[in-house]
Amino acid sequence: MYITIDLGTTNIKFVLWSSDGQIIAKRSIHTPMEKDKTINPLKLIEIIKEIIENFERKYRNEILGISVGGMAESGLLIDKNGNPLTPIYTWLDNRGEEELIILQKIGKEKIFEITGLKINPKYSLAKILWIKKHHKNLWKDSYKWLNAVDFINYHFTGRAVTDFSLASRMLLFDIRNKEWAEEILNLCEIPMEKLPEIRPAGSIIEEKEYAYVLGGHDHPIGSITLDLSKGLYDSWGTAEALLIHTSKPMLTEYIRRLGYSVGCIGEGLYYVIAGIPYSGGIVKWIKEKLGFELKINPTKTSGILFFPYLMGKENKDSEIVKAFLYGLDINTSLRDIEQSIWEGVFYETKSIVESLKENFEFEKIIISGGMTKYKSLLQLKANILDMPLNISEERELTSKGLAFLIAKALNKTIESFKEKNFLIIYPQNNTEQFEKAYLEYKKIKGLLGL
Repeated sequence: MYITIDLGTTNIKFVLWSSDGQIIAKRSIHTPMEKDKTINPLKLIEIIKEIIENFERKYRNEILGISVGGMAESGLLIDKNGNPLTPIYTWLDNRGEEELIILQKIGKEKIFEITGLKINPKYSLAKILWIKKHHKNLWKDSYKWLNAVDFINYHFTGRAVTDFSLASRMLLFDIRNKEWAEEILNLCEIPMEKLPEIRPAGSIIEEKEYAYVLGGHDHPIGSITLDLSKGLYDSWGTAEALLIHTSKPMLTEYIRRLGYSVGCIGEGLYYVIAGIPYSGGIVKWIKEKLGFELKINPTKTSGILFFPYLMGKENKDSEIVKAFLYGLDINTSLRDIEQSIWEGVFYETKSIVESLKENFEFEKIIISGGMTKYKSLLQLKANILDMPLNISEERELTSKGLAFLIAKALNKTIESFKEKNFLIIYPQNNTEQFEKAYLEYKKIKGLLGL
């Protein structure tokens, strides 16, 4: 049996897998996110230890391995005894934006050539620079900066190690050479010894009562269960990530200008990833902030446009554009506004899909994640994208990907952990109205420099 832990923005998912790919037990616990978008690391470990101990009491002699994956761009400082010195700063936290100005000395083009990323405060480097400036003694006395997933592994193994996919989201990783980027470290005066060792996902960290296998960033790890030779993976949870596999890092000017990211999972396996930072998260927003219920009509457009930049989107002039509605008149109803919100999310998805088609060939879209439970939304999405959607039978592919990594590391069969079962949702015959609205959506995006 294998234990997998998926640390998500909304929930922590624990799954106990049989070696033939069946789920034996499953638990989901709300992620202890604080109001300031940080996580208490001790509370996190307490939750994880309790669930693991429950699994061990019942299946101790049958567990062969454990692997942890989850959200990226989230980390903390620890001391030499492994005690946390800071909370876990998550990807929703933008502190460090001012400190990142130092990277202008290298230039955004070269930063992308080195790391595959654009300069953005959500990445680990921003938090590190903020701590260095505002908590100098804390930084001086610290031992390591670890990603949240790495901290969980460190607690159980005592080894400070991260994988390629999480390192790819730190703005510190030389993606071509798969090592820490010395030029960036030297400019920012960050000693390399304060960062963890880097290994490919699926490496065995340590073998104790069972093997601790290195997991990684949730979206890329989920993708390894899929055949993406001619497919695009849409991982749709709180955030939405659209991912393409490549055999080499696609560090092209086209990808950089689009603002997409390039990352690495293992030797010879890279990816291009784009997305909407707050896509599925809109369910919570419309319920808690707007008081809407999830009622939409997948067959008829609202007649207005919503631009879903709730966390801001940078345009070509480096200005941040926020979310807004366009086209309201005296006939607009609240139901129209709710409908338009989801249409806008899917128009944005469609614009990403179209841009990826300029450089990559794919014939199908595979979707997984918590948002696949909303069938009316999936139908609206298929109608707007005007493409069949292959819905993964397993919603939580990250967990399945982690089990895949354990099986592979232990030289066990991996076929059971390859996703093969899909529900196909086809677009209906009335897609022309959505296409017309989408063209207007694209026109306004162009005027805004997006």
